[in-house]
Amino acid sequence: MAIKIPCAHCGFSNDLGRVFCTRCGVKLDLKRTSQADLEKRREIEFGPILSRLAVFLFIVVPLVLVGLALWPAKPVALPVDPAGAQQVMMKTRAIKQAVSARQRVGVDFMEPEINGFLASRATLRGVKILNVDLQQDRFTLMSTLAWRPPDATNIAWVVKNKVALPVSFSMIATFRNGQFVVKSARMGHLPLMGPTQAIAKKYFSGLFNDVIAEKQIVDAVAEAVIRQDRISLKFGR
Repeated sequence: MAIKIPCAHCGFSNDLGRVFCTRCGVKLDLKRTSQADLEKRREIEFGPILSRLAVFLFIVVPLVLVGLALWPAKPVALPVDPAGAQQVMMKTRAIKQAVSARQRVGVDFMEPEINGFLASRATLRGVKILNVDLQQDRFTLMSTLAWRPPDATNIAWVVKNKVALPVSFSMIATFRNGQFVVKSARMGHLPLMGPTQAIAKKYFSGLFNDVIAEKQIVDAVAEAVIRQDRISLKFGR
């Protein structure tokens, strides 16, 4: 509410800044508006509110987002077949031979053998945990790694950063019409939405760049059915 100065003669409320009354023209007594009146009548001061809002938006919110991103998700205990690496490679070679001969072939990859293969891949890629949890019509790919912040300088006498932070990525995906489709992704406990999903996609693509590069096999996928314990793939179009 705007501050007003009452006229002692006619009682009219005049705007602050006037010397004479708007209604009767009598000179106003500016002392009639005391400091207490000003405190009661003053308009809302938006400065402090805006400054607090700015602190919240530019400091608190980014800190919360970073905290969620660096808070790794708890790994899920899944069945692992230690011989999975060899089994997956044998099935992959059979698929290559069939595709090269332009034959149609169907192959089942069981969850334990896939996780055995992923465990060996995690060792090769320097990743702590890499596994897949199969559900009906979708799967969750999970990974945990030890991330070291980049060194601020290359000067030899500067002590290198030895701090390793556990960081996790997860991605829920499926196959639709033979094509790989990402449904959602997370970094730690932070959901990655829209363009930020590219962070998880790029990370997992780096782990499986050799698989993705097998264009002959990837293009030959005709059907993919995901169940609780297996992925059934059909190749050849």
